[in-house]
Amino acid sequence: MRWNGWKDRARRRAGAVRRVAGAGLVVVGGALAGCAHEPATQVMVNPSIDFSRYHTYSWREGTPPPSKLTDMRIMASVEKQLADRGLRRVDHGGDLAVTYHLSTEKRLDITTYDYVNGPYWNYYWGPGGTQTVVKEVREGTLVVDLIDRKRNELVWRGIGMDRLPDNPRHVAKRVDDVTEQMFDQFPRRAPG
Repeated sequence: MRWNGWKDRARRRAGAVRRVAGAGLVVVGGALAGCAHEPATQVMVNPSIDFSRYHTYSWREGTPPPSKLTDMRIMASVEKQLADRGLRRVDHGGDLAVTYHLSTEKRLDITTYDYVNGPYWNYYWGPGGTQTVVKEVREGTLVVDLIDRKRNELVWRGIGMDRLPDNPRHVAKRVDDVTEQMFDQFPRRAPG
């Protein structure tokens, strides 16, 4: 009997250590997840293309969002990035045709937190617990294509994915962040 009591205490102590270690991992994981709101971007470039021959661009219709304000925000952000790289917008017949596609979808974000009871934890205190939070979030994917107008050939594609903010006032900042990350990987033109 006495032996079983010792094993019981040892088992509770080991469980406590696992719960405290688990809580530490959740805290570290939560801190990392807090940093994980950077947009994910990917760029594909046609390596055989000399981008120094492109000087102008014009827009081609893509898949715009239902909101005209969001459409204008995306176009303004892309235009800023192209202007920063020395490309000038023309109404028709640019060297490049620029188009974008936007899609949004809802998904469930499920986060589980471990917690312990009391200011100190040892095998005398009661068991810890968990709390699971389920939240519906919207994620957006923005695809920007640059097409050689004369060849009708895709020369550059930027893809950005990010969680959409709940507050519409933050959409402009998020769009700017995504397009900036995409175009950071744009091939540099030769000076002149």
